[in-house]
Amino acid sequence: MVDDNRKLTGEVWLESTPGHTPGHVSVRISSRGENAVITGDMMHNPIQIAHPDWVCGFDTDPGLASDTRQKFVERYCDQPIRVFGTHFGGPTAGHIVRRGGAFRFEP
Repeated sequence: MVDDNRKLTGEVWLESTPGHTPGHVSVRISSRGENAVITGDMMHNPIQIAHPDWVCGFDTDPGLASDTRQKFVERYCDQPIRVFGTHFGGPTAGHIVRRGGAFRFEP
């Protein structure tokens, strides 16, 4: 277990994303003007970007997991930060965008 938002290097740090499992973190990377975040187990399918309230059967705290996904989607929406969905079937990298009032994942 590590502290929330622990900085591993000047370019890599952990971001607390609780709810799926105790102590869950996502990985943030910022290097040479490029930015990315690796979701880890917080999301299992890009549909959870459009519906962050949809619960995964493996979420240990479903309410907290949904809240975390909602905040994550809002924080990274329309930002120049590439999102890597660890469990996404493909494509696994893209951006969170808002289209017509809804969130979606665009490769």
